[in-house]
Amino acid sequence: MPFTEWFIPEGSTASNRLYGPAYFCYIIGFILLCLILAQRTFSRVKTITGLAKI
Repeated sequence: MPFTEWFIPEGSTASNRLYGPAYFCYIIGFILLCLILAQRTFSRVKTITGLAKI
């Protein structure tokens, strides 16, 4: 899948990198998922107590 035109267009070279629309969607999705994971982790840390908190 990363070798399709959606990720890396045909005119992309080592010196002139081009990215397709799916590449940017993938990066944005990955960042959003990391932010959601961080938010849920921090909210969970506030609620746990005792041995689990260690």
